[in-house]
Amino acid sequence: MRLAVRIVAGFLLLLGLLGAVVIHQLLLIGQLHATNRDLAGVDLAAVRASLEVAARLERLTELTEKLVLLRDRDYANALDRVRGEVGVEIAEIDALALSLLEQQALDALAASWRSYTVFAATAEPRVLSETPEDADGHFLRVALLELSQGLARFEITTRESTARRIESSAAAAGRAQRVAWVAALLGLGAAAVASTLITRSVARPLQALARATREVADGNFGHRVTATGSSEIATLSSDFNRMADRLRELERLKRDVVAGVSHDLKAPLASMQETTRLVLDGSPGPLTDSQRRLLDLNFESGERLRRMIGDLLDLGRLEARAVEFDLATLDLIEVCQATVAESESAIAQRRIEVSIDLPAASLPVRADRSLLTQALRNVFTNALQFGKPGGRVGVRAQAFRSGRQVKDAYPRWPGGTAPPYAAVEIWDDGPGVGDTDKERIFDRFHRAQKTHRRSQGTGLGLAIARAIVDGHGGEIWAEDQAPSGASFVLLLPLLTGPEAFEAAASDADAAPRRANYRRQAS
Repeated sequence: MRLAVRIVAGFLLLLGLLGAVVIHQLLLIGQLHATNRDLAGVDLAAVRASLEVAARLERLTELTEKLVLLRDRDYANALDRVRGEVGVEIAEIDALALSLLEQQALDALAASWRSYTVFAATAEPRVLSETPEDADGHFLRVALLELSQGLARFEITTRESTARRIESSAAAAGRAQRVAWVAALLGLGAAAVASTLITRSVARPLQALARATREVADGNFGHRVTATGSSEIATLSSDFNRMADRLRELERLKRDVVAGVSHDLKAPLASMQETTRLVLDGSPGPLTDSQRRLLDLNFESGERLRRMIGDLLDLGRLEARAVEFDLATLDLIEVCQATVAESESAIAQRRIEVSIDLPAASLPVRADRSLLTQALRNVFTNALQFGKPGGRVGVRAQAFRSGRQVKDAYPRWPGGTAPPYAAVEIWDDGPGVGDTDKERIFDRFHRAQKTHRRSQGTGLGLAIARAIVDGHGGEIWAEDQAPSGASFVLLLPLLTGPEAFEAAASDADAAPRRANYRRQAS
């Protein structure tokens, strides 16, 4: 099945499940709404109207007593008005969609009301006459009492009907909730199954391609992808593998060309520099000041070109794994001190204050002294070059027993080396390195955007340092230095066991030199 068909089918399946759940919920909501409408529109209206009738019946009783006792026509007129209001209320109740029991109770109440009104129409005039009959007043009271009893029966029937409807609504709501939960869980389960199937058939091959792309972007052109999945993914994987092969071949050709050209340039450049040196020494004859200045500039340019060619050749051999590492047990603190001591002239020239923070205990590592010194020298020279003139540059070394300690101290640690660790941090107070440059600053000829105009180097020092550190099984990366500047961290495996104790014992004579140099640098 094609990738597009799988995605569309999965999407339609999820959409159908969602639509079914939504429609079911809407139907349940409609049922509950109808029940609530009946409660609000019928039962509550009936209760309200019955309360109004009860109040008016109390008023009728009061007015009837006064009429019988006082025989005042004003009370008879008031009785007519109240009876008219009661008749309107009973008519309003009769217009509601009542239940069968409620309707029967209302019919009985209405019959009693009609009997009362007919009797009151003949009895009240006799009560107002000069010779009233005592029986009329008595029967008016009895008729009102029967009305009150009929109204009470209607109210009881209405409350019972309302209670039954409320119970029915609550039961329907409970059923709706249970059904909704079941529907939601079934929908979620089906969605999870569909998502899993889509992930297995689509996402995993794409994730493999993404990982392979990152590997190739990091320079690992030997990484390959297994051609699995749909036809589109398989074709894409095959194309990706061919692209990686082509990139590896192009990278090899580029390195061969650079190495070949660099090697071929060494001999003529050495000849040109030797010729320039002979002329500066005055072998062909005396030189004017202008001629000597121009030749000095020419010789300095040739020297920079010679260093660039040497760096290119060194980097090419390191990346090609053509350099044999003469590994020995070294004290990383001693190598740091020697690196700083070699740069005394550059420190003095730029009036840099060097801050050295080294532990008293040794940091034994397994390394090639010459190559490790070159890596530290390149990073330290970079700090001197980009630090502020008259500013500060620092060297800090320490041991870490766990990866958590390293991560707490250096948030950008890539996290690939096993503990314990020996770390050297070289920092400056210059313009710093932007986040976009922190990964690329170790590439060939790359210079950070903030600093490339000031740079006079070859752009290969950090690349060589990374190749040397990688060859030692370590890591190097850039951090931000507060409040300003950049910090470069070199992390190497820290030796433990008998070799570490031997290194600590052999460095006993070096401890005073470390202390003396620390005092001189400070």
